[in-house]
Amino acid sequence: MARKYDFKIQDPPFLHAKSDKWIRALNILVSATQIQNNEVAEMTDCQLIEDGKIQCPRDGQAYYGATNGSRVTGIFPLYLSSGTRQLLRTVGTTLQKYTNATTWTNIAGYAYTTGLNTYGATTHDKLYLCNGTDPLTYYDGTSITSFTAIGSANTPTVTRTGTDGAYTYSYKITAITAVGESAGSTAGTQTHSVAALTTSNYMSLSWSATTSAVGYNVYGRKDAKWYFMAYVDGNTNTTYVDKGQDTPNEAFLAPVADATAGPKGKYIKIYKDTIFIAGDPTYPSRIYYSAGVDRINDFTIGAGGGYIDVAVNDGQTITAIEVFKNSLVVWKEDSIYQFTFTTSGAPTIVLINNSVGCIAPRSVVTVENDVYFLSRRGVFTIGNEPGFSFDVLRTNELSAKVRSDIKTIDPAYIQNVSATYTSDANKNLVIFSYTPSGSTTNSKALIYDRERLGWYRWTNIQANCWTKFIDSSGAVHFLYGDDASGYVKEILIGSNDFGSAIHGYFYLRAESFGKGNMSNISQWKILKDVSIVLRKPSGSISLSIITDGVTTSYTNNVGTVAPTINFAHYVFKKFLFKTAYGTGVSSADELSLRTVKNTNIEAKTFQLRFDNNSTASFVLLEIDMTAKPRNERYRHSEELVF
Repeated sequence: MARKYDFKIQDPPFLHAKSDKWIRALNILVSATQIQNNEVAEMTDCQLIEDGKIQCPRDGQAYYGATNGSRVTGIFPLYLSSGTRQLLRTVGTTLQKYTNATTWTNIAGYAYTTGLNTYGATTHDKLYLCNGTDPLTYYDGTSITSFTAIGSANTPTVTRTGTDGAYTYSYKITAITAVGESAGSTAGTQTHSVAALTTSNYMSLSWSATTSAVGYNVYGRKDAKWYFMAYVDGNTNTTYVDKGQDTPNEAFLAPVADATAGPKGKYIKIYKDTIFIAGDPTYPSRIYYSAGVDRINDFTIGAGGGYIDVAVNDGQTITAIEVFKNSLVVWKEDSIYQFTFTTSGAPTIVLINNSVGCIAPRSVVTVENDVYFLSRRGVFTIGNEPGFSFDVLRTNELSAKVRSDIKTIDPAYIQNVSATYTSDANKNLVIFSYTPSGSTTNSKALIYDRERLGWYRWTNIQANCWTKFIDSSGAVHFLYGDDASGYVKEILIGSNDFGSAIHGYFYLRAESFGKGNMSNISQWKILKDVSIVLRKPSGSISLSIITDGVTTSYTNNVGTVAPTINFAHYVFKKFLFKTAYGTGVSSADELSLRTVKNTNIEAKTFQLRFDNNSTASFVLLEIDMTAKPRNERYRHSEELVF
């Protein structure tokens, strides 16, 4: 008689893992077994859609106009009050206007120093351009206007009224143009018996006229302390009498460099109807501002313009400026400041952060209620912190999960990182193009999905400069100037890159079948089934199963399915997950189920990797995995320690 037992031996229950939202995207800060269920271990040339579904590959790119030159150094929209819209760019020594798909038209009037990154800002129907070397210029929709430097002012003759004495008075003169002023003249000095000048004891100044000057500034009155005192209007008005009536303004010293062609600088912004310029090679910590309104390009002190120096002796230079709400944010390499005008019109600077700054001028980009920028430590944001008063700004790091990618940017070219913000009905992306190690031009990008708060990687993004251009039909174009060719390129258009297929791939979390957010990497399992749900798959899609992080235990084209009805193995282009097997539909919600059954792969973790092989396209909607656990004490012999 057979032996009988009064209990049943039951197999342990199956383990299940399901994912249908990868909304936090790429996380390379930790290993693939430690990331969350809504993150991925790799995501290249793909993008998120809807509530975190993965589209493979990403949207494409197309040429916007013909090639011209070897590198685009600046790109700008110009919207005139007349309704005219123009797209402009700088290439080599020339400013060019987009004419049609085959032509960029050169704009005559000025030859810029070749190869320099150009920055621009539009106000009063003029696009102002600067590059840190050439004088300030502007384009009005028809022609370029440049400002010509004039000679320095002549040394003043100082005549005393009163008796000689032990008190020395000293003065310098600068020549003024419509946009700037010359360096200070050689000082003229005279002694007097009084410590303070009066209507009966005074100094009279005279000097020779400077050709093309529209006026003169007087600086004084102590030796080595030449502060702004007065403006004398007119080319031939070359006298000034100092009776103590003007108090020297200690905010403004006599300049030592010529700016009669306008201040030189790399960075330009419009704030409160005023032009701001920074990045002067002679004064790397100085910000110039114009008089504004009807004297928009007049930077002379007498007209209401001026400058302010930002932490001159800190060993840093200004690297960027950006308008943020009701202030101008100023970056140096390792610090951030906030510029504002007081109610009386005086310029003020307040320190925001003395440990984080910006090292890439073109990485600064306004994103809704924040400003993003690249620091030595990664991508940071600056904005109003909840819980603080409205006008207090705080910085926060954004790129912790992709910090190791930031470290791969070539240090010699990290200052060339260039960013833009693209926003439409379906996408809110911040794109940082950069030069990877071993390259000399920008060719890759890190993408921050502002809506879904996740990062991913893109290749073949050769952006040196970006702009958003709205054409005469109202169509919005997100464009960049190529860092390695004369093309302007448009992103987020079509499904290929300039006619070539896009190679997209991504890796999901290494699944250990833990409970909740707990991992279970110490227990062996036998993977049974893997089911994936795709939307409108097309082409050859590779699915690989990587076990324990190193071994490729399965690879196949998931276009091959084995239906539960006995059709054996067939390839279906479209397999609808419905009761009618094998019938195709064309709606946007078409679903395709693919199941790999009875894999019987033994491991502790299982990672799914998808690759479109540069031909396929699909959207991943859901992953379901089923495994059978081994005994908790089960080990392979090589894992035992005796």
